[in-house]
Amino acid sequence: MAVMTLQRAVFDAPFGNNTGISAEVGDKVIVLDDNFHPVWIKVRLPDRNDSPEGWVPKAAVDVNANAAGFDLDPNAFADECVRAALDYGVPAHYVMACAHMRTQITDGPHNGGNYGPFSFSPLEWPVFTGMLGPGWATDDLKDWRAQIYVFAGVVRLNVKAAAQQLNMAPTFGQLALAQIVGAKALKAISDVPDKPVTEILDLVGFDTLAADAVDVNRLTERYAFIDWTQDGTSVSKAVDTALVAALDATNEAINAAGIEALTTAQELVEMSHSGGHGGPFSGNQSTLDLGVNDVYRDAILEASDIVRLDPAALAALIDAEAGKVRTGPKKGQWDPKSFNSDSGASGLTQFLKKTWLERASDPDSKVNGAGKTKGFVTALNAVAAGQESNLLILRFDPRLSIIAAAEYARINLTGLEKSGHVSPDLGDDERARFMYLAHHEGLNGAQKFLINDNSSSMSKFAKQVGATRAQQLTNAAGGDVALAYRRWLNGYMDKKIQPQKFRRSVGPAVPTGDTGVLASFNGEVPLGLLGSRELLVEDIQIALANAGYLDPPADKIWGPVSNWGLDAFCAHNGIPLVSDFSTNVAKALLTPSNPLPDIKPRNDWFDKVIAYMNQNNYWICRYPDAVNVVYLEGVDANGTLNDDKPNVFNDLRLVFSIDQTGQTDILGSWEGTTEPGAFFTQNPLNVKGAARIQFGQFKAWAIGIHNGSHEGLRQVKPITVHRDLNKDYIRTGDKIYSGLFGINQHWGYDHSKTNIGKASAGCLVGRTKSGHKKFMSIIKKDPRYQASPTYTFMTTVLPGNAVL
Repeated sequence: MAVMTLQRAVFDAPFGNNTGISAEVGDKVIVLDDNFHPVWIKVRLPDRNDSPEGWVPKAAVDVNANAAGFDLDPNAFADECVRAALDYGVPAHYVMACAHMRTQITDGPHNGGNYGPFSFSPLEWPVFTGMLGPGWATDDLKDWRAQIYVFAGVVRLNVKAAAQQLNMAPTFGQLALAQIVGAKALKAISDVPDKPVTEILDLVGFDTLAADAVDVNRLTERYAFIDWTQDGTSVSKAVDTALVAALDATNEAINAAGIEALTTAQELVEMSHSGGHGGPFSGNQSTLDLGVNDVYRDAILEASDIVRLDPAALAALIDAEAGKVRTGPKKGQWDPKSFNSDSGASGLTQFLKKTWLERASDPDSKVNGAGKTKGFVTALNAVAAGQESNLLILRFDPRLSIIAAAEYARINLTGLEKSGHVSPDLGDDERARFMYLAHHEGLNGAQKFLINDNSSSMSKFAKQVGATRAQQLTNAAGGDVALAYRRWLNGYMDKKIQPQKFRRSVGPAVPTGDTGVLASFNGEVPLGLLGSRELLVEDIQIALANAGYLDPPADKIWGPVSNWGLDAFCAHNGIPLVSDFSTNVAKALLTPSNPLPDIKPRNDWFDKVIAYMNQNNYWICRYPDAVNVVYLEGVDANGTLNDDKPNVFNDLRLVFSIDQTGQTDILGSWEGTTEPGAFFTQNPLNVKGAARIQFGQFKAWAIGIHNGSHEGLRQVKPITVHRDLNKDYIRTGDKIYSGLFGINQHWGYDHSKTNIGKASAGCLVGRTKSGHKKFMSIIKKDPRYQASPTYTFMTTVLPGNAVL
């Protein structure tokens, strides 16, 4: 049966009078006359009362819908994706892209008995709807709107399942693969990426796949773009490629729906050309501050996602490599036309001819892809005859130059990690330094540099700083050219690799600002479009923080945790919250009828901890079941001070919550350390000295894997540290730095209490494995983490001698 693909009024004759009847997208129609007029077609609407008839434009009717389904209106589909995505706290753009990847967003029957825009089968539908709870009917399978809501709910479930299997938030590509083969199969593919996927699925087993609603026999039929006999790496790339194409194809409709204001979706749009390698539920794009170089923002974000490096850290790396425009309105901006006449280094990131041609020969590089598209590189990854000069000209493409530099930097860093010269668990700010070193010296040169085994000729030194300056520095080093060169390059990197220069401050972790916009609010805003009201969102977040629900600072971005906070507030205060943010909700936020109780005294030593946090404006979540993480330096488990000797597990890790009556509940306390041990104090990973976290409160950690070995809280946002350059084991007089340093929260490998050993280079460490596992199990029950698997936890580090 034919169907309407566009909404059109029904007329009583071609170019005649409007009957007042509207044929909607998806309406089934019976064709009565298709030959009378070249533009118009006469149809009957059999599903309407009295089966009305009339004329509509032929362009609005798909007369062959039964064969392959019919196209849905992308704008209407995007609008519904926004609503469903907000309900389930998932990215709307990803939901719509999956429909495009599966069926090109067509409704109706498909091959193999599947139906609708997500190609659900009659066997899958009851499984998925059963996972989401009661209220779904069998016939809902043929309602495309119902399919969107079910798919969004399944996405939410798959995110959690994949995160549990991988012990980290999945990338968008991993999530898409998990929705095809199931989370357990995704884990198996990740563990043995070089094995054919058909063999992996056999090992996983039919019962396990069936429990994830996976029908192996239909994978080839449904996903014809994938060769399942290939290895896991190849299959993952095929899924990535298909997803990226689908994201690109749905950008326009999602933007038209106003979704660009929602963080998760906006980050997804920004990462849509990345090949699916980045983390979709995390990132620091919103704090990236490029100043005059903001014209390169898209390229930096794209490159940072490809190589999984914080955008500000990558910007610092690019800044150290790039030539600058010296005059004119673009002064200070990275110069895409930069050229070094001595070395031949060219382009924004100063690639030498040899290195650029090497990148072009790498089939996984963007340079290779661009070269093939333009005919400069052959299918066998060689420079095409007579095209070398054209290939080298691509160095002056700023986007390609930035991405190539990031890819090359990642390859070099991997080499340094594999050779043991660099720890694989460093923070991104420190990674940027080593990436630059390898770019500057080459991989082999960087390895020698890091063990003080480098050699340097005076001529090489002179090319960097000039003959006179090179001689002066060499004289100061007692005539040792290599030592002089090493001192100069370390100083240069200290000066140039400063990611904090490219970050906007997000403010202190305390509620700040007034709520004037909230106070004057009158009307209703659909929750799906709330993200477009930035000032209103800021006021809502401030009010929720003041009320004890939502962690400050207000970031003006409406996401799943903010949505949870508002929902929890309304539920606690008996306010209906269905689809709109209303005047009543706004008034309640300003004057709650049922506020969370103030914290009551325990009449023990922990009251001093609460008092100190309040005196210093440190935020405490008072919502029951939500956790607060605190470290007390130099304190024993019974709340007494100790001598706080170096290299000893003599600090206290604590997790507490506030119950429904306002009573403090200490959920767990464990021996730990907030300081680096003697080994890394004397042998720091950073030439500026071992990191010792500054006392204070930071919202900076998400659940992930520490050092590839065990689950912990990984640093994902900047914190402040003291660098113990003089190795005296105290903070006094030490220089302070802010950034991503890999200061994670992990276990101490069951080391002796009296010897930290190599268990900490500055991380927040719980001594025992069993204690750490308990710590993680407690914080994973937090409702904010349940709302979003990449929730960023807040942690407070306190000086015990000041608290007690």
